[in-house]
Amino acid sequence: MQTIGLLAVILFLAAVSGHLSTRLGLPTVVGQLVLGVIVGPILQWIQQTSLLTLGADIGLILLMFLAGANSDIQLLRKFWRPGVIVAVSGVVVPVVIMTALGFAGHLSGQESIYLGVIFSATSVSISVDVLREFSQLNSAEGTTILAAAVVDDILAMIALGLLTAFTSTQSVNLALILLLQVGYFVLLWFSRPLIKKILFLSQRLLVSANVTIVALVIVFALAATAEWAHLSSAIGAFFAGIIIKQTPHGSKITTQLQTLGYALFIPLFFVNIGLQMRLNGIKQSWGFFVILTIAAVLTKLVGAGLGAKGAGFSRKSSLVIGMGMVSRGEMALVVAQIGHAQHLLNSNDYSLVIAVIIATTILAPLLLKWALNLSQADN
Repeated sequence: MQTIGLLAVILFLAAVSGHLSTRLGLPTVVGQLVLGVIVGPILQWIQQTSLLTLGADIGLILLMFLAGANSDIQLLRKFWRPGVIVAVSGVVVPVVIMTALGFAGHLSGQESIYLGVIFSATSVSISVDVLREFSQLNSAEGTTILAAAVVDDILAMIALGLLTAFTSTQSVNLALILLLQVGYFVLLWFSRPLIKKILFLSQRLLVSANVTIVALVIVFALAATAEWAHLSSAIGAFFAGIIIKQTPHGSKITTQLQTLGYALFIPLFFVNIGLQMRLNGIKQSWGFFVILTIAAVLTKLVGAGLGAKGAGFSRKSSLVIGMGMVSRGEMALVVAQIGHAQHLLNSNDYSLVIAVIIATTILAPLLLKWALNLSQADN
């Protein structure tokens, strides 16, 4: 019952903080992220629990499912090429600059390279929420951000595989990982008619919300399979949203899961990110923390922004795309945790890196909102 009581407190505070954030003209997610930092590492009122982490994981999956379900598939196909350009440019620049900063900060060669790999990752779950609030999820910029995020995730996993292959005592078969990832996307392509048939047959189940239950099974299965293929569960959920939305039951399922997600799981996801901040790294290396945070923002902004400009976007649209790729979120947290477990980062540096990841995640929606307002001012 203590856990249930804790859940009630978190949801109430998330609603209040989201309300205050909106009243201040900020995206709702900012209030929930800051709430997690305040009640967690600052005041130490709330600690992460296994149930809270599970709820946050489900929140991420539902958030990215909704992003896929609300995406225009024709636009996504149209902007796939610029998405690849943005992703590649947005990975190369952070890897080079952040690695150089690691050497300048007297990290070891191994840690410096891993620092670059960590901050090459992008998590657009935060940006998705801001784009949705601004009704820009299906804009040219929003679609390019989503397409770039998929490619970015794959590139980050390849870089992680290469690094662990050279530094880990365990044998890592990079070719097998790439084969699994290719196989996963082939599976997605051929599973579309099967998913449609399964949802049609689910109507015969003599239980309430039969179609929605089966849809959730499909979403979780694709998310779990993506993890098994060394991809993010967010990718599986995103494509599950695209596939399910194209079925006859797509709109009904999306509406019901949107209510479930934003009423319970998605606020837990945002608050949980704030809870993961580590203050030890900031206290011990305040100056380096500030430098890394600024560099983490600028490298993604410049890298992805230049890629967008090269793909033919205007300067202001490139700014929006660059800002939309700034957030590191859960993807960078996963990469950092893997590095820590593989002894690629020591405890102090890991604490610092986590703090920088959370800082960029909090800054990202503010910067994206500013860029969207600037872009819309001339329209």
